[in-house]
Formats: sequence, structure tokens, C-alpha cells
Amino acid sequence: MVDIPFELVEKIVSSLPSEDKAQCLLVSRRWYASLYRVLVHTVVIERRRQLRQFLHIINQYDGLVGPYVRQLHIKNRVGLTKDEFQLLGRHCPHIEVFQFLEWRHYKPPALSPFTNIKQIPKIYDLNKGEKALRETGKTLTHLDLGARIVRDLVLQNWLIPFFCYSTNLTHLTLDGFYNPTTRVGQLEFSCVTWKMLHLVCSHLTSIEIHTVCLTATASELEIMTSTVYKEWLSVIPQMKHLSLRNLTIDDPVWLIWLAKIYPNLTVLDLQFDLNAFVNFDETIQKLDREATRAAFATMAQHVDHLHTLGLESIKASHFPGQQFFATLEQKKVRLEKLTLRYNTDIFLSRKGLSSDVLNSMVDGQCATIKALDLDMWINAHVDLSALLDPLSMCDRLVQLKLSSDDFGKFNFNPIPLDIILDHCHHLTRLSLARCALTINDKHSAYYYHPLKRICIAVGRVSKQIFRYLGARCPDLKHMEILTCSWMPREMEMRIDMPSHHFDFLRISDLNKINVPRLEGNLGSGTSPNLFAVTQFAAVKKRIQRYKKRLPEYEPFYPHLASWYHLYEVTDGRLRYPPSALRRLRLEEVKSLEYMADYYTQNYHRDQMGVNGFMVDRYLPKKNWRDDIQFGYIHIRCDSIRRMQYNYNEIKWPKQEPVDDIEEEETFEPVEESLDAVNNES
Repeated sequence: MVDIPFELVEKIVSSLPSEDKAQCLLVSRRWYASLYRVLVHTVVIERRRQLRQFLHIINQYDGLVGPYVRQLHIKNRVGLTKDEFQLLGRHCPHIEVFQFLEWRHYKPPALSPFTNIKQIPKIYDLNKGEKALRETGKTLTHLDLGARIVRDLVLQNWLIPFFCYSTNLTHLTLDGFYNPTTRVGQLEFSCVTWKMLHLVCSHLTSIEIHTVCLTATASELEIMTSTVYKEWLSVIPQMKHLSLRNLTIDDPVWLIWLAKIYPNLTVLDLQFDLNAFVNFDETIQKLDREATRAAFATMAQHVDHLHTLGLESIKASHFPGQQFFATLEQKKVRLEKLTLRYNTDIFLSRKGLSSDVLNSMVDGQCATIKALDLDMWINAHVDLSALLDPLSMCDRLVQLKLSSDDFGKFNFNPIPLDIILDHCHHLTRLSLARCALTINDKHSAYYYHPLKRICIAVGRVSKQIFRYLGARCPDLKHMEILTCSWMPREMEMRIDMPSHHFDFLRISDLNKINVPRLEGNLGSGTSPNLFAVTQFAAVKKRIQRYKKRLPEYEPFYPHLASWYHLYEVTDGRLRYPPSALRRLRLEEVKSLEYMADYYTQNYHRDQMGVNGFMVDRYLPKKNWRDDIQFGYIHIRCDSIRRMQYNYNEIKWPKQEPVDDIEEEETFEPVEESLDAVNNES
């Protein structure tokens, strides 16, 4: 038998499902050792019961399981005690990535036994963070500090010396503290402290900072201005990734200085603060307009190795879009991922993306761009071809995110979904925000589309949208409908995609937004708490069995659906979310159908506030019939692996064993039929 390298075995096995991994272990004893090392390489624990089982296994088979564990991820609500910390350190000494949430059970020296640890969870407390770095600083390569510990370090002027505990860092993430009234405690960097950071952590390749202000005194500004145009400026060649979110700069020269000292950047992500360029009403120019435009143009000349670029909350008055992308084209910079989001709001006079900037961007990046995140300009729905024609030239575009800038009128401006799919033939991921989606009467010149994931957020949807997706996108496996509104007014909001196998389906806050002057469910402002799921793959065996007994049997699919209700838990405990999920019994389903017919015929609906209803309201279990008037959602598909409704989640097995239709629909212990419910998002 040929010996296969361990790296190749790891790649093969990591792509296999759990059942196939178990079968591979039984094929050959010679492969058992290599496969076993891969199987326990990464351990993910989601429940307390799983943690107890894992601790029992590593304790029982000492030396056979624990030494091969390299990554241990302990999810939320599992927790770790002091004894369990010690047990893991004794049996799993070679863990490199250790992720957990509960720092309260950490007691020094709990992390000392992990001799090769490289990544620990996010640190929030200064006392525990200092002790943890003293134990793991020699081998630690990834460090993530929360806003509270960063604020304490800044107030004590101890931020840079704090990194002396771990001088081998390669990835650093910091969360700054935001204070809208004063800069006391905020995370600020000058060019001197920025250089000191690299002197202490000389191996950094990635820096990610949230809520940061880049400052410069008059003398520092003079030094930066005089050195950015000179060849002897010291550079950090190993830096590849720079991400600055909620960024504020005192002078545009920072843009040139960062681009010069990091000549080999491959990922650059800059999300500016909302008031970084001008104040809210544009009466005060915080950054000089011409100097900022010149700084962006100069920055484009020094980012020769970029493949991912993100520019968010930029102002069209301070960003020379056409010149910037023309410079990238001249420098032969070929981007694969681009995010270009302008700082626009409800005032329609604010300018954002334009067709000229889009054309300039496509001219240089159409051959390589794979992912785009753009804002549609105001009134883009009038001439949608001006937006989509340039995108159709991007032959390798597989991921697209579009958001409308018509904040106040997007529900009234139709965006044809079929036109978007016709222009972008290679899309596999599509995200649409603030769009009133429609389907044209004459549509789909190209019928089949390879779309696999779609996310619709804060938009307008209808039954026809999902029928169209079901017919044209057979490979769709992942769908999210977030804070959308259903049009027109219907008691049953049906998502009819009978041939689809969903790996993940999420519906959140449907009809929650109250939109006046528009008919349909948009004006309700109340989310439905009732939904039904019909999985044809799960009921197919039952239908065949009934047809064998009764050849004349005709299945009535509404009776084969599983009905669920979100209700308020009245046990006096504080919960988030304040709802639980239960399954309706057969008698309750019959009552629901009768009352739904009544509300449909009489057009009866209690308006929000008349009877004390609130937007985020959940009723007790016994009052579930009061939710019928706000409608219900009915999902019809072949199968669903995992579904999340608001914050409540249901998981179904691959093959659901069902023997009798009456037994499934009239059982008493409703909660036991759900694999996992009431989990946080």
C-alpha cells in the first residue's frame, strides 16, 4: 500500500462528512493512525454533555486522544470549571488554538500546561489578561483585546508595554473605546506609537483595529509630510493585512504614510467614521477636500500587491473615484474583492456611487474581480442597465452585494430580480438590501442560474419571488430573509420551492417595519409568530405507505405540514430572546385553519397599539390564537437541514424516521421533537 503524506490525508478527511470519516477508519489498519490524527485535530463542543463525554474519553484513553488535539473550540453556554481547565492541560498539552467564552473560571496557571498554544479567546479583563499573557506569551501568535481592557491600558499609558509579554505576535486585533463627548480613554495612535508597536512586535503580519483615531501633532505632521516622499522611509515588508474600522484621521497624510510603510499589503480595509470627513450637516470640513483627494490618489500608487480592498463611509467630495481606479489600472493592480460604500443618508442631495466611477472600476478590474459590495445610486431603478451593464462584463464575478441609497423610498422603487440574474451569469452568492424586488412579465432569457446563496435584507418580497428562484436556481442551498416585508397583504405568506434542499434557511423580523401609504403587510408593523414547514422528502415514505394500503388515497399536503409557534416564556427568568419555540398539535392546527379563514373573509386585523400589541411582542402559550390575525409563513421545500426563525433554531436529521402520520401530529411532549431550539443567533 502506498504511503500517503499526512497533509494530503488531512485535506481529504476534512472535506468528508462525519459518517464517511467513521467508515474510512474501518477500511485499513494501516491508514488508521493517520486518519485518527485528523479526526481529533479539531474538536468543537456545543453542549455541556459533549464536554463531559470528551473529558471522559481523554481521561480513559490517556495518551491516545489528547496529544493529537490541536484546536479546541468550546461554544457559548458550555462553560469551563477550574478542574476542567487542569484536566485539559494535563491530557491535551499540544493544543494550538483554544477558544472558550467563560474567562470567569480561569485561574492561573491554567494555561501553563499548553506549551504550544498560539491563539486564546478574546481578552476583556486587564488582571486576567496580564496573567494569561505571562503564561502563553512565548508561543502566542494571535491576540485579541476587547474595548474595556484597551481603555484601561490607554488610561494607564501601558498599551505598548503590554505587548512585551508576547513579542512573537503575528495577528493583532484591538477594540477601541468610543466616547462621543471626549477623547479621554479613546484609542489613539501617532506615528511614533505606531512605530513602537512594530518595534515591540516585529513579526506582525496582520493588524485589525476597531474605533481608532490616528493623530499627529504639528511637529509629527511635519516629519510625516517630509518623509513620505523620500526613499529612506523605513518599511515593514512582512505586513499583509491592515483593517481599520470606525477610523478617524487628523490629516490625510496618514493615508499616504500607511501605504508607504506597508508596500506589500494584500488586504486593505478602511471603514471611516461617519464624521471623519465632514460633520453631520456638512457645515464643517474636518479634512481638507483637495488634500484628501490628493492623498487617496497618491495612496493608489503604492498598493501594488492588493487583492482585497475595502473603502467604506467615504465621501464623494473627498474621494476621487475615477482617478483612484484609473491609477490602479495603470499600476496593474488586479483586485479580487472590492467593497466601495459611500457615506450617504436620508438626504437625497448627498452624492454616492456614480456610473462614471463604476465604469472606471470595471475597466481595470473586470478580468479578476470575484466579489463586489456596492451601493446603488439614487434612482438607479429608473435605468438599471447603467448599473448592471458594467457588472455583466465581470466574467469571474461570483459574489455580489447591492444596497439601495434611496433610504426613504426604496419600498416604492421596484428592482427586477430577473434582470440582475440575467446580467450576472456566474453569480453564486447574491445579497440585496433596501430593494423592492419584482419579476418582469417577460423574463429569464437565460433560464438556469448557478446561484447557491441569497440574502434579502430590509426589502420587499412576494410569493412570485420565491417561485421564480425555485424554478430558475435549482442549486440554491442557503437563503436568508431579514427584516423584509411581504407584498401584497396575505394571511398565508408562502415560500413555495418544492424541489430545493436547504442547508440553511433563516427568516427574521418579517413585516416588522411599518411603512405607511403602502398596502399589504407592510403597514402592519408586527412580525408573524406562526410558521409551517412542509418537507416533501420527510413525508414521501408516509405517502407511499398509505397508497399501498389505500390505492385511492390522495395526499393532502396542508395536513402534512409541521406547525410552530413562538411564545413568551412566563417563568419569571430574564431571557434573550424573550421567546421559545413549540410545535402545534393536530387540534390546534385545525383551529388555526378555521380562524385563518375567518380573518381572510372578514379582513379583520387589530392595528398596532389598539389592543396593546407592540412590535416586539410575544404572547403566552395559551393565547397563541391571538397571533393568527397577523398571518403565518408556510415554507414548502424538499428538505431543510437547519432553519432559524428570528432567534430560534431547529435542526432536522438527514433522514427523518416517521412511521405514522397520526403519531407525528398528535404527540404530547412537543419540545422533545425539536433537535435544537431556543438557541441564540
